[in-house]
Amino acid sequence: MTVITDLLDAGEKHARNILVKRRDKSLTAMFHLVAPDGRPDAVISTPWGNDLQKQIMVAAVKSQAREMHATAALFLSEAWMATESIPLTEWHRKRAAEHFTPPSQRPDRVEVVSMIATDGRDTHGRMLQIVRDKPGGRVIDLVRDGPDKTDMQSWMFEGMIG
Repeated sequence: MTVITDLLDAGEKHARNILVKRRDKSLTAMFHLVAPDGRPDAVISTPWGNDLQKQIMVAAVKSQAREMHATAALFLSEAWMATESIPLTEWHRKRAAEHFTPPSQRPDRVEVVSMIATDGRDTHGRMLQIVRDKPGGRVIDLVRDGPDKTDMQSWMFEGMIG
């Protein structure tokens, strides 16, 4: 196994523990920073209420990662996901972008736990669909949404590892 797979597996185990076993209503976003040379890792809870707070938290985590010379990182969060079917023509892509509706505001949205991990070279992600007993109810299961995604990118990891 790679460190990326190990981080994604640990993130999935954490999400299952919090949402399914403990039955918490939600999952606080968090980073797991892997320290070099057997030093202690850092697990940082990152609650935020808006995009500015998110940017500030990510900047603080990046600073911590550089300070500790982190060798890998995981980000874990609840999210909304929606599939977009965009035609191949440039005109259609531009029109779709102009009329973009965030997944959180779409009726066809799916609630997920989103995980992304990097070792500074490769970045992979994993999605777990959240299954509730009723809308807004307790989580009864987390179901993997296909295989891990490879070659992902995220502004959250730019300059964090390496």
